[in-house]
Amino acid sequence: MPVSQDTPVRHNGERQGNGWILLRDPKSNYTDGAEEKLLMLVHEADDISAFSDELIRMATDWPTNYHLAPARANILRSLDLPVDAKVLEIGAGCGAVTRYLGEVCAVVDALEPVPARAAVARERTRDLANVEVFVGEIDDVPAVDAYDLVIVVGVLEYVGGGSADPAPYLDFLASAARRLRAGGRLILAIENKLGVKYLVGAPEDHTGRIFDSIEDYPQPGPARTFSRLELQELLSRAGLFGRFLSVFPDYKMTRAVLGEFPAEARSLLHRIPTFPSPDWVVARPRL
Repeated sequence: MPVSQDTPVRHNGERQGNGWILLRDPKSNYTDGAEEKLLMLVHEADDISAFSDELIRMATDWPTNYHLAPARANILRSLDLPVDAKVLEIGAGCGAVTRYLGEVCAVVDALEPVPARAAVARERTRDLANVEVFVGEIDDVPAVDAYDLVIVVGVLEYVGGGSADPAPYLDFLASAARRLRAGGRLILAIENKLGVKYLVGAPEDHTGRIFDSIEDYPQPGPARTFSRLELQELLSRAGLFGRFLSVFPDYKMTRAVLGEFPAEARSLLHRIPTFPSPDWVVARPRL
């Protein structure tokens, strides 16, 4: 029996001319300047699937590579996502992960605060009737336990604006949990504050400063990441319990996903390209 595509949020908002649905415009300024170009590239492409070789051939710089590379969805390919799942993706960006979710899950509601990025995500999923793209934030989604999965990739670090106060992160996680059905799961991807590349001097991905997260962000910045123990504490306080996986080189362009593994296997990590993680934007200095 087909899964109903109805979800509470699909009764809200106003559909725009290019297909996405406006719940509320948060006036977010989080862009990388490539949205207009990406919209044109995706619009002109015949193959917009998650594994599209056509799209990745169009990438000419880091922003277009980041949004078009099939590797973006590797963070989820190792997981057994139920084919009948109803999914809420928070922070859809330009739709790289959204596209994959739409291909493997029954219903996908993709939430993105920036209209220009939502337009790209909608174009990337233009042939998937089971996907809707919304502009808004988590509080614009009815607080109803409607979803089997909530996907949060590269979002939690921004919700507090770099604040050390745990309150905004706890509020966000608790809000995500309230939208899960009994037995539902939150899939959360975030950089490790104590990641190997940061220990060897790579600039912090969000601030461009070396040792910034290692020193617990002594200067103001737009985002804040956490150690495993800190994240575990936040999740527990939000009523969430689960397991941790390690990804290499990182969640952006994942090559390997590792669960718990014995200490004697750690010597094999050097065989995973690239280790430690590459510098995506700013090159690390010689120390």
